[in-house]
Order: sequence, then structure tokens, then C-alpha cells
Amino acid sequence: MRAPVHFDDHDLIVVQLRGTKRWYVSNEPPGLNNAWQTIPDDPAKLGAHTILDLVPGDLLYVPRGTQHTVDSEAESVPLSIGFTPLTVRDALIAAIDHASDLDRALRMTLGGPLALQLLNSRFERLQPPVMEGLARLVSALRTPGVLGAALQRRSSKAVAALPQLPQPDPAPVVQMDTVLIRAETAFCHLTASPQRIDFAFPGGHVYIHRGAEESLVYMANTSRFRVRDIPGAIDDEVRLSLANRLVGLGFLLPAQ
Repeated sequence: MRAPVHFDDHDLIVVQLRGTKRWYVSNEPPGLNNAWQTIPDDPAKLGAHTILDLVPGDLLYVPRGTQHTVDSEAESVPLSIGFTPLTVRDALIAAIDHASDLDRALRMTLGGPLALQLLNSRFERLQPPVMEGLARLVSALRTPGVLGAALQRRSSKAVAALPQLPQPDPAPVVQMDTVLIRAETAFCHLTASPQRIDFAFPGGHVYIHRGAEESLVYMANTSRFRVRDIPGAIDDEVRLSLANRLVGLGFLLPAQ
């Protein structure tokens, strides 16, 4: 059965595990279509293309935006790994979001009611404040570290927006000699301000005092440990509190 001609909005690596799969891959340069675009394009056309027969052990790389289709046997089992790219648009949006948190001028209301402006098509007077906002963004991006902080915040939000980790019900009892392991699907993204750490995990954020940084980094990066062995300049009550918090989130589990 042949799939419709299409492209993916992410780079794709395909590993053929079982059976065979025939790929029809366009010879045209990737289109780099906008993933956010809602107006549908014309029906995809494959045009000049290359035919590739993948057998077990073969690997295929398909850049995002490349038109392709496939034919496969009933017993064909491929493994597809997608890599979402960071585009210039993504970086700009992250920079705007970050700069808006720091600069009140970028959060100001622009003009009057939007419906009235659309009705009267009076957009020219909006241009000066928009250009001023753009200048403020450019100025902010010239400050060392701003773009990096913006992209870190973007990653934190992306991780927190993923489906929530399975949570134990009821939560297990954690004691000082309890051995904890990281849940199978758990991972996190850590960022920090001078006062607190943003522990982003699939399903949300937890904000923890910066004084527990050494302990939290250890717990996030160690696959198996005993609560008593958590390092850092904290007392055992805080160690237990941190351990119970991450167990309650489904990030850590007591070892069986």
C-alpha cells in the first residue's frame, strides 16, 4: 500500500528493522515549508525522484520538507526518529517572549480595539511603536547571554508542555534509606535565576530554592541513589522533602 505524497516538518532518520520498505524520495531541494501555516498548499507532487528499497539494517536520512512516499510489505517494521529543527523564526519568537518578560514596553497595548482597527484599516499609526519595539528587541539581543537565556526558557516550556508523567497513587513512603531510580520515561530541563531553579519535567514546572542546586542536579542526573546519599549543604529533612516531591511527580520511583 502506497502512502500519499507528503513531507515532514522535521528531519527524519529511518532504520529498517524487519521486512522491506520502498521509498520514493523527491530529487528537488527541500521546501522548508512553515509548520505553523494553516492555509493548505496545493496537492503534493513527487516529480523527479529516487527509488530506494530498505532492507533490515539500512538507514535513510530524509531532510525536513522533502516530498516522499512509501510502499511497504505487511511485515515491514521501520524505526523512525524525528529531529525538530530550531529555525530562525523559533529563535526570534523565543527572544521576543524572553525580552517581553524583562521589558514592560514590549507588553504595552498597541493602539485601540483590534476589531475597529481591522474595520478601518488604520495600521499606519501602529508602525512607529512596532518599529520601536523591534529596536528594543535588537538592543536586548546585543546583550551577552540574552539569546541563550531565551532559548533555555523555550526548552523549559517545551518540556513542561509534554504529556504528564504517570504519577503513583498512593504515593509511596520515602525514607532516608530508600533507594530511588529515575522513572523510565522521565527527563527534565533545569534553568536557574539568582533565587530559584526551574525544574521542568513532562507535565509542568517545580521551582526550588537555589540553595538546593547541588542536591537537585545530582537527583536529576543520577539514575539510582539512596536518599541519604544526596549531596549538598542541606539537612536530612530537606533531602526527604526533595525526594518525596520528585517521587510525587512520577520523576523518581523506589527501587524494587
